[in-house]
Amino acid sequence: MKTIGKALGFAAVLLACFGFGFSWRDLRHGDLPEGNTFKRLVASFNSQPPASAEQIFRDSYNKILADYERPIVPKELKYAGIEGMMASLGDPHTMFLVPTDAEEFSSETKANIVGIGARLEQDTLGARASRVFEASPAYSAGMREGDVITTVDGKATSGRTLEDIVASIKGKEGTVVHLTVMHSGSTTPVQYAIKRAQVIIPTVDSKFLDKSSVGYMTVASFAEPTAEQFDQELAKLE
Repeated sequence: MKTIGKALGFAAVLLACFGFGFSWRDLRHGDLPEGNTFKRLVASFNSQPPASAEQIFRDSYNKILADYERPIVPKELKYAGIEGMMASLGDPHTMFLVPTDAEEFSSETKANIVGIGARLEQDTLGARASRVFEASPAYSAGMREGDVITTVDGKATSGRTLEDIVASIKGKEGTVVHLTVMHSGSTTPVQYAIKRAQVIIPTVDSKFLDKSSVGYMTVASFAEPTAEQFDQELAKLE
């Protein structure tokens, strides 16, 4: 009991010394001690440590999902957060792609896709073939540069975006896509049933300039097979 009494007495003396020291500035100038300052000081001792960045992110994410004025798709919100992190790096060559876009990008860099083997561009009637790759399913079926695809599997292509048309033409390897095609200079539509297959996209073209022996090579894009295709086209010119 004596030990407890001594401890309480020491605490009381310490508290009195602290209070006197805290109030001395005001008492020296003839003012009463300012209670609000003392309360703020005591409150600072009891305040919680600042939240971590991870906790702030988690709380904000949950707050948006719970209280935003319209429903939010959690996956899209997470993707947006990752995209923001990539953008904060300030590097134009570092970016985030959602899985579907990443898969598309991977196919483009490999220059290996499943489709009919034609490069398309927007046309008022639908999609025009700006190039039909040799040895591709489209070329074997009879499609040529300048042909316009007006329907895909019975659905008109007019008024649709090029991305939508291309997506409807692509599909699983070995499956068939039905196209209605208008040949350049013809008004009679032609029906094609083309089996989708793996297509290596040419990224290098070569030709001789008109009335000269000068060879001309063009690299349209850089992908995994570009170096090999460059050597092949150069060998043709030589």
